[in-house]
Amino acid sequence: MSHSPFRQGNVVSEEFFQSIFSQAGDGIFLIDDQGAMIEMNPRGCEILGYSREELLGQPVMKFHPADELDHIQEKLASLATEKRVTTESAFIRKDGTRVPVEITGKMLSNRQIIGLLRDISERKQAGQALIDSERKFRSLVEQSPDGIFMVDEEGSVVEWNHGQENISGLKRDDVM
Repeated sequence: MSHSPFRQGNVVSEEFFQSIFSQAGDGIFLIDDQGAMIEMNPRGCEILGYSREELLGQPVMKFHPADELDHIQEKLASLATEKRVTTESAFIRKDGTRVPVEITGKMLSNRQIIGLLRDISERKQAGQALIDSERKFRSLVEQSPDGIFMVDEEGSVVEWNHGQENISGLKRDDVM
């Protein structure tokens, strides 16, 4: 058996878990059976913009926007029957801004919930940038007086713009 500085016999030391807890890149929250936050790591505080002292004892639902409450209540209820629940939602930061998050929750044997909170702002921004880029591309292709068409790997036509209709005399619906 290898020797680890975090093992004491067959038991992993508290220092090991404390280190993971305090250095995790995601927020980690412990929620009691009444829905109050009873522990959180530094990253969780950072995501929400509050100090640990400001969050301790607060109901977690207080930090969800009104339009997310039903969704979150449904997911919390499903924790009773599922091992783990992951969903996207949002929290309201101390400064009033909305932060999109991915939440993974697990019900513990004592009915407390351990929740992991990942800030997905960059993922959402990248997704929106992709949608915007696609919209611009689509507009460019559709509005271009030049004939533009595209085929996939099998040789099937996947794009045929109005310019190509005018040049070829063939309608989009007839070639796609």
